[in-house]
Amino acid sequence: MKDIKYLDIVQREIDKADADFIPKITTDRGRVAFVDTKDIPWDRVQRFLEPSAHHEMWTNRGPAWHAASAAFARHMGLPADRTVLPVANGGMALEALASLHASRRGHPLRWAVSAFGFPNTTRGAFTDSLVVDCTKDGLLDVESINPDSVDGIVVTNPFGIRDRFEQVVSWAADHDKVLLLDNAAGIGPTIPEIDYQSFSLHQTKPYGMGEGGLVLVPSAEAEAVLRLLEYTPLSDTEARFWVNNGKISDFAIALHLARLESAPNWRAAFKRQAERLCEAAVSEGFTPFFTGTPVATSLPFLASDPLPFSALKGSELTLGKYYKPLAPKTRTMEIFAHIVNVPSHPDVASLDNQSLRQVFRHVKQGQICNKS
Repeated sequence: MKDIKYLDIVQREIDKADADFIPKITTDRGRVAFVDTKDIPWDRVQRFLEPSAHHEMWTNRGPAWHAASAAFARHMGLPADRTVLPVANGGMALEALASLHASRRGHPLRWAVSAFGFPNTTRGAFTDSLVVDCTKDGLLDVESINPDSVDGIVVTNPFGIRDRFEQVVSWAADHDKVLLLDNAAGIGPTIPEIDYQSFSLHQTKPYGMGEGGLVLVPSAEAEAVLRLLEYTPLSDTEARFWVNNGKISDFAIALHLARLESAPNWRAAFKRQAERLCEAAVSEGFTPFFTGTPVATSLPFLASDPLPFSALKGSELTLGKYYKPLAPKTRTMEIFAHIVNVPSHPDVASLDNQSLRQVFRHVKQGQICNKS
């Protein structure tokens, strides 16, 4: 029998995949991609995996998992009574928070979510959510909710750019409702003082490398959340609301640790591009849909008139339009009609200031053509 050269087979298949691969792109691609190119310091990744190799523990809360939990908590400035837990992805993190409260009460909660948000807030545990409009800032409009119709609210932090949540926090406290913050892109040195939050470590997020997520909970509830994402023996009530296997391996975590370690350098680069974009946008008549200079993969700007998707094509930057409304609510539809999401990551540095202004002129021209 002829020996099968498995190495040759694998190498042949990866070469074929490389040659045949077609990226899934939903927008017209410009010279600068919507998501930045992230260098991987393989020497640091290897260093972060040494304890895993030493203990032969590559998953199930291995050494890198514990290191990431502590490192992200320190980076976020969390108090001792709050814990952040690495999990498979941000969507599963949010689902786990819903399941935590369902298992505690013995039944699914009735949730209210914003029409200006990500599709996961109307799927899974949130399938039957009440979808309401957003405020002018893109946050859940709690004043439009009948408190008797819901048990809790899911507040999406759009693009991770908002840092003021007093209104939703006050409303939840006044009406004794559970508050979950879908803070996917909101990782940073300071985060809102909200007990239950989910974060994404997806490649499209500044802190993301590949896939991953974080769950933030009161420390006393950390084990209860993890039970719903692991294969720990469960009570009958917990079993009803088990999410699935949401564990993340030390291999994946090592990439996130390397990204986190270099945050001071790349955060400064993000902020520089945010400043340049704001200046270019304002000079061409666009309004920033945010304050300050957020660290974000892309930043949202509002045009004076509605922007068709065709206006986003042919630019040197790969432009987007988010979020697609989850329901046809008035403010949500208005924001979506006028919004353009512009890359604000370090790769934007390849365009000079004049080229950035030209990007907004190009979009404006598409807007004018649509009106004529």
